[in-house]
Amino acid sequence: MEGEQSFFHLIEYLESYLLELGLELQRDPDDLFLQGKIKGIQHALKYIRMHEHVRKGGHYIDIEID
Repeated sequence: MEGEQSFFHLIEYLESYLLELGLELQRDPDDLFLQGKIKGIQHALKYIRMHEHVRKGGHYIDIEID
């Protein structure tokens, strides 16, 4: 249960940070640094959600990050 709450809080934090970055990007749409941060957070959210989904299902998944 504690691990599940940790995933929930991490996802919640990253989603709110992503919204914050999106607002900053609206002010300066050409900021490549912000665009990169947004892409990184989106990838992190995807991997965390995949991990949580697999953990709940009792299966394993290998993730290779280049």
